[in-house]
Amino acid sequence: MPENTFYTRLHALAKQYNMSMNQLERELNFPRNALNNYKNNKSPSAYRLSQIARYFGVSMEYLIGETVVSNYVSMDNFFKHLNPSEKWEIYKLSHNWVTDRMFDRFDNEI
Repeated sequence: MPENTFYTRLHALAKQYNMSMNQLERELNFPRNALNNYKNNKSPSAYRLSQIARYFGVSMEYLIGETVVSNYVSMDNFFKHLNPSEKWEIYKLSHNWVTDRMFDRFDNEI
């Protein structure tokens, strides 16, 4: 059986974000086992393909194997998939960065 690029990449993205296929189906409001149907070379509809691409912040072309470059990962999508401690770490780093710049500007105005 030939490799199913779409399912392989979909499964890899879910794994990258520590999600099961069932969790992904729930997130996207897909029927149960809808994504497992793609194991057997069934193709997703254009609408479903666009939903999955948007969710993971990749191009549809990447998902179906027309390119090896996923194109981008949006910051919103990246942040959405962080666990609470990772989000807290990002918050602390951002807070410190902003605070440092505010004091730098304040010092330069005096």
